Amino acid sequence: MSDRQQQPPTSQNQTPIPPQHVATRLPPRTLGSRARPSGNSASFLGGPGVTAVPAKFGKEAEANLPKPAPELLPIPDTPREELLLQIQQAGYSDLQKYINSTLDLDTFTLKSRAYVRIRSLIQVLSLKVTLKKRPQTTDSESTKRLLRVLGKVNELIDDVPPLEGPRRFGNLAFRTFHDRLKKDAQTMLPETIGQPREEITKSTNSESPVSNNPYIELVPYFLGGFGSRQRLDFGTGHELSFLAFFGGLWAIDLVDPEISGEDILLIFETYFNTIRKLIVKYSLEPAGSHGVWGLDDHFHLPYILGSAQIVNITEPDTPTPRFSPKLVLRPQVVEREKDTNLYFSAIAFINKVKIGPFYEHSPILYDVSSVATWHKIHRGMIKMYVAEVLGKFPVVQHFCFGTGLFPWADRVTGKLLPSTEADVNDEKERDQQEKKAAAIRLLNSQYLGGGTSSHTTTIRNPNESQSVTKAPWATQ
Repeated sequence: MSDRQQQPPTSQNQTPIPPQHVATRLPPRTLGSRARPSGNSASFLGGPGVTAVPAKFGKEAEANLPKPAPELLPIPDTPREELLLQIQQAGYSDLQKYINSTLDLDTFTLKSRAYVRIRSLIQVLSLKVTLKKRPQTTDSESTKRLLRVLGKVNELIDDVPPLEGPRRFGNLAFRTFHDRLKKDAQTMLPETIGQPREEITKSTNSESPVSNNPYIELVPYFLGGFGSRQRLDFGTGHELSFLAFFGGLWAIDLVDPEISGEDILLIFETYFNTIRKLIVKYSLEPAGSHGVWGLDDHFHLPYILGSAQIVNITEPDTPTPRFSPKLVLRPQVVEREKDTNLYFSAIAFINKVKIGPFYEHSPILYDVSSVATWHKIHRGMIKMYVAEVLGKFPVVQHFCFGTGLFPWADRVTGKLLPSTEADVNDEKERDQQEKKAAAIRLLNSQYLGGGTSSHTTTIRNPNESQSVTKAPWATQ
C-alpha cells in the first residue's frame, strides 16, 4: 500500500467514515521522560549511566514533583549492591493492593519506591536497546531459561483449544488456560529460572512476617502479565505486570546483570508474540479501551523499545536514521523491518488484525508517523506511558506491591506509605461502569458484527471520560 493510499480523503465529495464506525477483526483498545546518559553503561534501578528526569505534565505539576529517589541517581562504586541491600533488608511478602483511590495514585507516582524503580527500568531498557536489532537466538543462559518459560506458555496455549460457538466477549477457554498456567507457574518458574544466591534472598528484616523466597512476588507478576481471567481481556496494566516480573528477575540477578540489548529485545518480543497469540486465539478484549483514540488496543511498551532501537539515545543530537517515521505507513517496509524492530512488529500486528485505512482505525499512530524524528517519538512514547499507564487509576489500580521488588514504600526513607481503604461504594460504582462498558460492547457487536462477536471498533460511550493523551507532541 502506498503513502497515497494511506492519506485521508480530501475531496468535498468524499466524506471520511467516522473512526468509531470502522470495523476491525479484533476489539480495539486504546491506549515521559528522558534518561540522561552519564557514562557508557547503565544498570537496572540506577548506577552509572542514568539520571532520572521528572515526567512533564506541565510546568506547574513538574515544579511540584519531588527530587528523584537516591537509587535513581548515579551512585559511585556499587549501585547494584545498594539495591540488593535494600531488597535484603526488606525481604519478600505476598503482594498487596494499595491503590484504592486517586489519592493513592498520587502517593504511588510522587512518593513510592515502586514507581521510581519502574520508571528507572524503562529508562535503562531504552538505553540498553538503542541502535540494537532483535536477534533470533542468544548465547546467554539466563535469557535461554526465560525463553524456555515463555515457550512452555506457548505450549499451554496450544493445549487449550478455544470453545466453539457464538460468544459475546472473549472465549471462556481462556479461563482454563489461566487456571492451568497458575497451577504450573508455582513450580515451573523456580525450576526453569532457578534460585538466586542465598545472600540475595536471606532477609535481615525481623520486624514483619517476610519470606526469603522471591517467587512469592515474582509468580503473581508473571501471572498478571497474561491478562485477566475474570474479564477475559488484556491491556497495558497486564503488560506492566510482566515488566515488573522481568525487572524483579533482573534486580536479583536471575537475569544476567550485564544482559545485552539484543537479549532484552528477544525476551520482550517473544512475550509480545505470545500475547498476540492469546489475543487472537481467545478473542481477548482490550482492557480499559478508549476506542480508536488511544495508541494501541493492547500494548505500549513495543513502541517505547522499538523507537529506542532506531535512535542513539546517548547522543540525541545525531541525525535522523536511515528511514523516516512515515515509513510505518508502508506495509512493505513494515514487513521488512518487523523481524528486527519491535515498533514495526507492533504495526505489523495491527495491519494483520484490522480492516480499513490506517488513519481511521489507528489515528494516534497515524499522527505519530508525521513526527519529524524518532528521538521525539521515543520521548513522546515515554511521556504518554507515564500519563496513560502509570498515571491512570483504572490501569494501575490492579498493580500490587510486595516488600522487596516493587515496594509500597517511601522512596527516600523506605518506610511503608499510607493507603486509603477500599470504599464499598467506589467498588459498586466501578462495577456499574464495567456493566455499562459491557452493554456498549454488546451494542457495537450487534450494530457492526451481527451480535455474535465483539471484534469491532466501538461506538464511543457518551459518558466516557475524554482525558486521553492524544499525542500532542506529534503535531508540534
